[in-house]
Parts: sequence; structure tokens; C-alpha cells
Amino acid sequence: MKRILILGCNDIAKRLLLTLCEDPIYHSGICIASRNKEDCDELRDLAMSKGQRITTAGIDLNNVSGAMMMIRITAPELVINLLPPEMSPNALELAHQANACYIDGALFDVPAEPTATSLLSKQFESFGKFSASGKTAIVGCGLNPAGITAIVKRVAKRDFSEIKSIDIVEVKSGASPKAAKKADEKTLFSEDVKKPQMNSAVGTAHPVFTIKDGEPKAVEAFSVSSKSKDGKTVFVSDNDIVTDFIKEIGSVKNVRFLAPGAKPEERIPPKDLIDTLKDLGLLSEEKIKVGEAMVSPLDVVAEVLPKMDKPGAEGEQAPLTGKYSLEIYITGVKDGKDLTRLYRITGDHDKSMADNGCDALRYLNGTVLIESCKLMCNDKWNKPGIYTPAAFDGELLYSAMISAGIEIEETDSNPLS
Repeated sequence: MKRILILGCNDIAKRLLLTLCEDPIYHSGICIASRNKEDCDELRDLAMSKGQRITTAGIDLNNVSGAMMMIRITAPELVINLLPPEMSPNALELAHQANACYIDGALFDVPAEPTATSLLSKQFESFGKFSASGKTAIVGCGLNPAGITAIVKRVAKRDFSEIKSIDIVEVKSGASPKAAKKADEKTLFSEDVKKPQMNSAVGTAHPVFTIKDGEPKAVEAFSVSSKSKDGKTVFVSDNDIVTDFIKEIGSVKNVRFLAPGAKPEERIPPKDLIDTLKDLGLLSEEKIKVGEAMVSPLDVVAEVLPKMDKPGAEGEQAPLTGKYSLEIYITGVKDGKDLTRLYRITGDHDKSMADNGCDALRYLNGTVLIESCKLMCNDKWNKPGIYTPAAFDGELLYSAMISAGIEIEETDSNPLS
């Protein structure tokens, strides 16, 4: 049971709030905060109609002094961050200053080239602070990577004596109707100066990474292809899950992530603008002190430039359509024999929109995050520092996912080609 601060006000916040209010074992008080306090007040009124007392606050994480004033009033023990992934470093610092634990739903700024020594994501820059304070921060609590690694760890413990390889196939299906801004030759975009925090689609010019014989291996995009269970053509692709395996599940020596993709049109940024920023030192990643915060000029420039594919309010994306499928092919040894098993999660985006008000992928991500928050509230995940759920017993989250209604189909299969 904890005093909880929820950052962000969206459909997942609503589901989370109602879930936490169902049972008093999870919390001793809840505050919802976002830039738009009026939206928070609507959720507060909904909770109060069910007999719960909830407080609300307006907060801007870029306003350090204002945010800290709110923290001193609410005194949270757990900060749940539902804001866009790029706000996670600020949210982590807020939780640290509050001497609170922390949880969020997505990794942010995973290195383009994963190594055994590099940080998993930008959130891990604060590892030392949470380790020293004895507080726990869990990041990336969505279906990918948290749900995937929970399945893998549970299967490794129960069904295989050895896992030789894992292939993960994700078909998001119907493309979001939200189109990216057209990149012309004279406009400088945020993506031109800084790598996007996630690159799960194949449409990239740089090499993509797999794990081969226990080491990161770069392969050319579109050089490896296969078919999903439903016959979709998928290509080996970059995904944060590969780096999570390197960091937390080193016993699996071969991992690939595959997804549908299309070769992108070559983007040539305006060289004169890039050169000007470089001459002014504004593309430096070295952090400098601005007020009470430490920021790099590159981060500031990337934040103020327009984005080619700008997300909606509080990181919400336009809904997907059609069918969603996540397939995990695990090849290993059971009872002395080689065996491949397929673990599959599917969803219907259109049906989910009608039933839940969001597409199937967002609903699944929200469900995994909500179940993760419940584990944090009950101190089931408790280890000083910053981790992904892969650092803990996979049985806990796996069982929680099943109890929450996520169906995982298990069948014998041939290895993915």
C-alpha cells in the first residue's frame, strides 16, 4: 500500500485509477497530475462517485521549482509515469527528489548499437541515484518488453532445460491514419539531429541488430525475411527487446525481432542548417547546467524542433486498425529433445475500439502496465536501482497478465526460417 502520484491523464490513467480504487490494499492516497488539471478533475470526480478520495494537481515537469512544490505537498511513495517516453528522465528525477519509487511504460532513447557495457536506455542514467536512496524504479512496463520477457522467463523456468534461440514477430497491422509531416529539403526536423527513441519498424537505412551466439550482431535491413503465422512477410528489425535480452536474460544466446516493413525514401537534411547548429555548439551531447537542471544542447534543440511524426496529447497515437499479433518462437531442449513452441497474443483493433475505446495494442500495453503497478504497490518488485521487469521472476507478471484476461496461445511449431 503506497501514496501514489500518477503523472499524465489519458485512457490508461482512467483504467489504472479505477483498478487501484477497487481494492484499498494498493494505495493509501492517490494524486493525479498533468498539465491540464481539468482533465484530472474529471477522473477525480469519477473516482469520488465510487467512494474514493482523489486529489489533483497541475504539473509541468520542465518547471522544476513548481514540480517540487507539488511533490512536497503530495509526498508520494510511488510515482507512476504515464507521460510520453521522452519525459521519463524528468519524471525519474522528480521521483528521486521525492524519495519515491518509480514505474513507467516504455524505454526511452535505447542505443542504436546495443552492447554489453552501454546503458539499456536513457532512464538508466539515474541508476546510481535510486541505488543510493534504496528505492526501486521499473521502466519499460508495456507488452514489449515487459510482457515478452515475462513469458520467456516463465517458459524457461517451466518448459525447457535449455533455450537455444528466440524469434519475436510483431504485426501491428493497419497503419495508423496519422501521417507524418512531409520532410522537405528546407525544413529541419527533430529526427534530423537526434535518433528517435524507438525504431521498431524496418524502414531504416542503418543496420539492424540481433543477438548471435551471445553477442550483438549487425545485419543489413531487409536481408532476412520470413512469414508470420498469418502469412505476413516480416523482416529482421531493430527493437528495444534485443537490448533488454542482452542486459537481463544473457542465457539466451540467439534473439531476433521481425516485423513488416517498407524501404524508406532517403531523407537528406538541410546541410546548411546542420552545419550552423554544429558551429554554434548546439549539437553537443555534453550536459550543461541551466537553472537547476543539467541538459545537453542537443536535447534542447531536438525538443524545440518540429517532429516528422508528432504524437498527440500526452503521447497518445491515432488508433491502429485490423488485427494485431505478437508471436514468440522459442526453440530449446525439453526432455533431451529439441523442440520449438509458439506463444502468441492476438487482438482485433476494431473490436477493441468498440469495447475499450482504444486499439488492441494500446489496451494490451495498458493492461501490462496496470498489472506492473499493482506489483509495485504490493512491493513484489523491490530492488534498489533501475531495472526492467526482466530483472525479476517472470512468473509474477505472467500470472498477473493471465488473471487480467490476456490470452496466450501455446502450440508446437516449426522454427522460424
